[in-house]
Amino acid sequence: MKITITMTQENTGKSCDIQVSDTQKIEDTIQVIKENLGVFQKLGNMSCVKDADSGRKIDVGSTYEQAHICSGAKLLLP
Repeated sequence: MKITITMTQENTGKSCDIQVSDTQKIEDTIQVIKENLGVFQKLGNMSCVKDADSGRKIDVGSTYEQAHICSGAKLLLP
């Protein structure tokens, strides 16, 4: 199933909305936006992201389904 999420870089406040499959790994999404969106090119390697609403840390090796991330979620990138 496709979900729409918002990824925001914490230190700059830059964000993008992206539609992904819930079976895709979070780290794969991050790699794609680093390669294709100039504002995210300087992102370093990360092991987790933060859910903006709940504050919980999410392992980037998880799929969105495994991490219980639903459409409308806002993820903060360190």
